[in-house]
Amino acid sequence: MAHVHMIPACESLAPETHPVHSTKPRSDGYDRAPTKR
Repeated sequence: MAHVHMIPACESLAPETHPVHSTKPRSDGYDRAPTKR
């Protein structure tokens, strides 16, 4: 998949922009980089 959440810029994007974030809660850390944890 090309949608790899390795960039912190993905966090700046709103859930509306990224449907993937809508299915997964931000608190889950799925769309967060390991370093940002």
